[in-house]
Amino acid sequence: MKSNQMSLIPDRSNKRFFGGSLLVGRRKTPRPLNTKEAIHFVLRSQFAKGTTSFRTSKNHKAITTILKKASVKYKIRIYRQSIQTNHIHLVLKVPNRHAYKCFIAVISGKIASFVMNYKSFKNFVKDISLRDTGDGFKTPHPGQAFWEYRPFSRLLYWGKDYKASLNYLLKNTLEAIGFMQYQPRAKNYVYEKELNSRGRG
Repeated sequence: MKSNQMSLIPDRSNKRFFGGSLLVGRRKTPRPLNTKEAIHFVLRSQFAKGTTSFRTSKNHKAITTILKKASVKYKIRIYRQSIQTNHIHLVLKVPNRHAYKCFIAVISGKIASFVMNYKSFKNFVKDISLRDTGDGFKTPHPGQAFWEYRPFSRLLYWGKDYKASLNYLLKNTLEAIGFMQYQPRAKNYVYEKELNSRGRG
């Protein structure tokens, strides 16, 4: 099992990695996409916790439906997905950049709207702040919305890299449903350093 665990910590100049906290303090550049390779995407929100967790029965069902409908509409092939408490992993393949942009805009918008109970972000933050019991919702910084960063993505090489990514998502799902005991990762993606401090995998 250990040999299948992804343990690559990328250099910031690596053109196969993009988004997430890697963009902090950097100018905007096009996301690297390849229609012939699978891609590992991660969407994360610091506001998904407790009753707003992506893993509540209501939210999990809605997110699954949103992903399925959008992937069919824009011809996105989802090889595997893993919906965690505050983030969503997807291993997928896109037909073109336009389809990706439409897909990510639709799923990020619809998921955020559903989890926020169709409130404005301002009212949503105000409501969760009032009922915060000490779990610690961070005050959003100026300009921040429901999603903390732009989606993280990594182009996958076919073969061991692709299979390791699928295994990684499967392990995350099995841990989330309690089928496997959670095991802290010794080395992971750059974004995992932050994920492990706020939620599993």
